[in-house]
Order: sequence, then C-alpha cells, then structure tokens
Amino acid sequence: MLRKHFCKRLYSRPQKLLKVRREIVLGTVASITARACKDGYAVAAANVGSSIEVCAALEAASELHAPLILDVLQQNLTSQPREFCAWITAMCRHASVPVALNIDDDKSFAGAISAITCGATSIMSHRAQLDFEENISQTRRIADIAHAQGVSVEAAINIGDEFDGERLERFVAETGADCTAVGIRRNAPDNTPYIDLELLAKVRQALGSHPLVLHGTLGLSQEQIAAACTMGISKVNFSKELKAASLKTVVDHAGEDTPANLMKSGFKAKLSELIRLCGSEGRILLP
Repeated sequence: MLRKHFCKRLYSRPQKLLKVRREIVLGTVASITARACKDGYAVAAANVGSSIEVCAALEAASELHAPLILDVLQQNLTSQPREFCAWITAMCRHASVPVALNIDDDKSFAGAISAITCGATSIMSHRAQLDFEENISQTRRIADIAHAQGVSVEAAINIGDEFDGERLERFVAETGADCTAVGIRRNAPDNTPYIDLELLAKVRQALGSHPLVLHGTLGLSQEQIAAACTMGISKVNFSKELKAASLKTVVDHAGEDTPANLMKSGFKAKLSELIRLCGSEGRILLP
C-alpha cells in the first residue's frame, strides 16, 4: 500500500523525475549531471573507500530514489584497481537508481590513464594548480583519451578574484570537459567559509547549460549549499562530513551494535541528509 501510494505521488510529478529501466546500467557523471543541470538540482557525490561506505551510499540513494555519484580516490586503487572497480560496478548494477563511478586522479598523467582504464565511468582531472594554458593542454589530452573509452571528464579551474567569462568559455570549449569544478568557495575576514553566490551566477550565465561542480563543502552552511544547487551547481562532492558522521555514530552508540553496522548507519544517515539538501530526492521514476 505504501509503495503504491509513493508511486502514485511520484507519477504525479513527471516533469521533475527521471525515468529509468528496471535494470540499471552504470552511468557517467556527464549523463547524470546533464539531467541535474537541466532540471535545477544537484547530485550528491559521496567519497567512498570501503565496502561499508559503498553499501551505505547505494542504500541511501535507492531509498530516496535519487541518482548517485560514487567518488573514489586514486590512492584507493593502488593495489588492485580493476578488481576494486569491478566490485563496485557489480554492486551498482543491483541498485535501483542511476549510479556513476568517478575516480579522483592523483594529478599525474599515469594516474589519469589508470583511472580511465580501471573500469570507472568518469574521472576528475585536477589540474587547477597549473597555469591556465597548461591546465587546458593536460585536461584536453586526458579528455580525448577518456572520451574514446566512453569515460566522462570533470575539469577544475581557479577563477581568482577577477571574473572573466570569456576565459571560462574558452576553458570549457578547449578542454572538452563534461563538467567543471569552479572555485566559488571564499573565506570571510573571520575565516568563515562561504559560497560566493554572485560569482556563481556570473559563471552560470557565462557557461550556460554546462554542469558545474562544487568542491570543499566542509564548514559551509546548508542554506548556501542548497542555494548553490538551485543556481547551477549540478554535482556536490562530500567526503569529510560523511567520515565524521560515521565515526561519531560509532562513538555515540558504542556497544549497541557492531562497529561496521554503526559506521554504515552513520554514513547512510548523513548522506541521506545531503541528498535531500541537493534537491535530488525523488528524481528517479519508479518502474
């Protein structure tokens, strides 16, 4: 009865929902963020490094009928990258929602190639520390290789204090990136972090429908994150807040369950909260 009622409620809002097949195929960040950008919400990208975190993330997204991006650090792929990615891929195919497997490369070309060939569907190419021209050159080289393998690419660029829309447009056009992380996080005089929403609005206007990514959410207010997700941010990376919630649950409820179950519970609860914050809850149409 509850499922029937929920399905009826979802079907009453088709303009906000994404129809999926009963059998879920691992998606890319490009496909997932393109839909999010079009419909005005963001997708939570959970940093995962263990089976506990992967299972918790998949359960949270499935229960909330929300798309999901799993971010994996390159350092977690040092021993058996193909086996690790194959295991995550198998888990994702049992999910009831679209999931993308995204590898955060280690800023080296070898690391990027490893990420592209290990079985992931997307790669984050962090070259923002380089000068503008070199960033374009290296990101383009990686994008050409990745796209030939059906892998999407997230680029990163530091905007700086002076906004230059034409420079941003050129970066996106010449790198071939599918989505881009832009530096819109700032610190107030008292070092309180905040999102420069005025700058985000300018970036959105300059880049049109190109999906934008928000990094470094720790310490930001929920109100600002939620606002950014309605102003053009299509992917939000979450890491430290998830690990902290997982550990806190283990400490606060020690002895009530196994540490593994408590870690999973804390991670899942926090990610569920963040999925709602991004506005992606209920975006998947039930079969």
